[in-house]
Amino acid sequence: MSSKTNHWIGAVGMLIMCGMISLHGGITLLYLSMTSATSTAQEILIFYVLGCLSVVLIPLMGASCERVVLAALAVKMLLVLCALSIGSVWTIPEALCSGLIASSSFYFAMREVSKRQNGKLLASVLILVINVEAAVWYTAFDWLSELRSKMWLSLAYGLATILPLLYISTFINTAVTQRTNIKQLLHLSKSLSAYNLFCYMLAIFSVNCFNLSLHHWAKLDTEHWWGSVSGITGFYILGILSSVVLLSKLIIRDEKLLIVALLGLGVTGYWLAGDATQDALLLIAAAFGLGNTSTLVMSSIVTNLAQTHDTICRLLVVAVLAAMQVCLISLIRITEVFADSVINEWQVITIATIALIMLKIRQLCIESFTFKP
Repeated sequence: MSSKTNHWIGAVGMLIMCGMISLHGGITLLYLSMTSATSTAQEILIFYVLGCLSVVLIPLMGASCERVVLAALAVKMLLVLCALSIGSVWTIPEALCSGLIASSSFYFAMREVSKRQNGKLLASVLILVINVEAAVWYTAFDWLSELRSKMWLSLAYGLATILPLLYISTFINTAVTQRTNIKQLLHLSKSLSAYNLFCYMLAIFSVNCFNLSLHHWAKLDTEHWWGSVSGITGFYILGILSSVVLLSKLIIRDEKLLIVALLGLGVTGYWLAGDATQDALLLIAAAFGLGNTSTLVMSSIVTNLAQTHDTICRLLVVAVLAAMQVCLISLIRITEVFADSVINEWQVITIATIALIMLKIRQLCIESFTFKP
């Protein structure tokens, strides 16, 4: 084999393994939604994002991100062994460890994106790889859950947990550790764009809600393939594929692309908050739209975030994204208490996208009418 062929094989293997560690959070959320009978989706999500937020402890302790992730993966394997031996899944430690691993995956993904010139397109391809893998694993989980076999489901989950170890051991060297304090982190946070972070967080939040809702949606239409986990995931991936095609063909400013993507995400959230879950065709259309718009939102911002070459900055970005999700979930719970009603996560996503669109339009209008000397 030529060196060029070996290079491409290595690059493909790297993307697949990087995709598996990035997919870990989604697999965990689906796994917990299938196995946790006592915890609600919001409870699972809050512990998951608290695990994501704990990534900020890595630079504060001066630890190595790679070694912390390896330790978290080792704990996960112990939890899988416990689930196999006693037949009970420990939701809270599973969600906390998975949040830490999934949030660190952004750090690994940014390392790969920052190595290439066309970061936006590579980010879209990486997202596509992640979701193709998701289709395989989600289909397997759906099939195993239909067999009513928690042992085989936990075994498959354990296999999916082992795969990220291959990525870290094969493609990643332990980086030089950096230690910082809270004052330095606050100073670094001033250089981050709050608007971009909020848009990115909203896209991640919608994907997390999709992973938690997928098993429930699959129960609404058991007569057709497109109503199953694999069917809904398939249309979601088609949406991602369409966004990759759009990004490769369109020549458009990131600001305008972001407005269009947010508008689409808001419309999708409106569907999912209302009639989409009652109609099979609307549901698959919403899944397609969610895959398309969430990818466009993240792709139009990720190049800017990838410019944070420093390890501490990348981990800080992840921590801020997690903190924003914690605040958003807390706001939903507080609103439910004081409004004495149930607030749908998709309703919040719709309202938030409208607010972000209005802020971006206002910003563009001010820039257009500003006279430079």
